[in-house]
Amino acid sequence: MARRRIPTATAHRPTRPVPQVRPLPVEQPADPPAARWQATVVETPESRTTWLAIWLIRALLGAGIVFALLTTRQAWPTAAGLVALGLSFGPRGVERATRTDLPGWLKLAWVVAVALPAASTAFGVYDRVTHWGKVVHGADAFLVALLVGVLLLGYREARRVDLSDQLGALVTVFVGVAFGVLWELVEYVFDWVADTSLQKSNADTMTDFLWHDFGTVLGALLAVRLFCHWLGATDRRAVGVAGSWLVEGPSRLLERHGWLMTALVSALIALTIAALWFAGRPIPGLGSS
Repeated sequence: MARRRIPTATAHRPTRPVPQVRPLPVEQPADPPAARWQATVVETPESRTTWLAIWLIRALLGAGIVFALLTTRQAWPTAAGLVALGLSFGPRGVERATRTDLPGWLKLAWVVAVALPAASTAFGVYDRVTHWGKVVHGADAFLVALLVGVLLLGYREARRVDLSDQLGALVTVFVGVAFGVLWELVEYVFDWVADTSLQKSNADTMTDFLWHDFGTVLGALLAVRLFCHWLGATDRRAVGVAGSWLVEGPSRLLERHGWLMTALVSALIALTIAALWFAGRPIPGLGSS
C-alpha cells in the first residue's frame, strides 16, 4: 500500500521576490575649472579717502581741459586732457571684465600716472616750472613700474608660473625702460611734425632718460617688496586676477590675428616715417645744445 505524502508547511510558503540591487550613483566628473580671472570673485572695498582722491584728480583733469581750451586754444593740450580722462576709467573696465574689485591704491596709482603729464600739459606747468619734465618722467616711470611689477607677480602667482622675484623685477625694469624710450620717440615725432618743443635739446632728452630709468628701478624694487611682504591674501588674489586677464587678452589676440596685428604695427611705423619725411620741419634738437 502506497504511503500518502503529507505536504509540509514549507511547500506552501510563498516565495519572496529577490530584491533588486540598485547601482550606486556614479559621481560625475567635475567640469574643468574655468580661467582664474573668470571664476575668482574678490571683494576689496575701496576706502572713501581713495575714492575722493581719484575723483578730485579727475576733476583737476576736467579743469585743465577747460583751462587749455579757453587760454591756449590749441588742440594738443585739450586732446591730451580728454585722452587722460578717458584712460583714468581703465581700472573700472578691468573690474567689470574680471568681476573683481581692484585695490584702491592700485587704481589711485593708475589715475595719477595718466593724469600727471596730461594735467601738466593742460595747465602749462612745463613752461612755468623749470625742469618740471624731469619730475614727471621720474614719477610716471615709478608708478608704471610699480603697477607692472605688482601685476606681473600677481599673474605669476595666479598661473603658477616659474618666475623668481629677481627675474620679475628685472622684467619690470625692462618694461619701464621700453616705456621711456617710447615716450621720447613720441615727443620727437610731435616736435618734428607738429612743431612743438617737447624736447628742448639732446641734453634734455638724455636727462629725461636718466630720470625715467631711476624711477623705473625704484618702482620695480618697491613692487617686489610690496607684493611679497606687504600685500594681504585678498589683494594678492585681486591683482592676480587682473594680471591674468591683462596677459591673456593680448595673447589670444596675437594667436588669432597675429598677421593682422603685425600689418597694423608696420603700417603705423610707415605712416610715422612718412609724416617725418614730408613734414618739412627743421630737425628738433639742433637749434640748441
